[in-house]
Amino acid sequence: MILGAEIGLTIMGLIALCRGTLSVGKNKVVTGWRARLLGGIAMFTLPMALFIGIVYGIVQAVQGNDVSQINPLSLIWIDLLAIGSVLIVVTILGKMFFNSQQSELSNFANAQIGVSPSSGQIDPSNPYSTR
Repeated sequence: MILGAEIGLTIMGLIALCRGTLSVGKNKVVTGWRARLLGGIAMFTLPMALFIGIVYGIVQAVQGNDVSQINPLSLIWIDLLAIGSVLIVVTILGKMFFNSQQSELSNFANAQIGVSPSSGQIDPSNPYSTR
């Protein structure tokens, strides 16, 4: 089940990298470079679990413990740590990216019709403003 979650995150990240869109909640879609960055972070689950597992094995060997006697429960915790940390980072960054994307879109829409975002008034210096 844990390996399935890691593979699922990897596939989700790969799709986000290819398509450039990632859903981060109900009716919340991040697009462009933000989605690709989140996809790259989501694909980081397997390498991170591998690196933590290797470091854990080296530490156990240096301490003189028999590596074949490592508790399997500790390896499960390593996988859960990798999955949980990646999910938390992707979720938090995804919400932040969505909010910044929405504010950029609203600023762009206001600039297109010639409305100043601060006052809501038509900008007379904008030659493309609607009068």
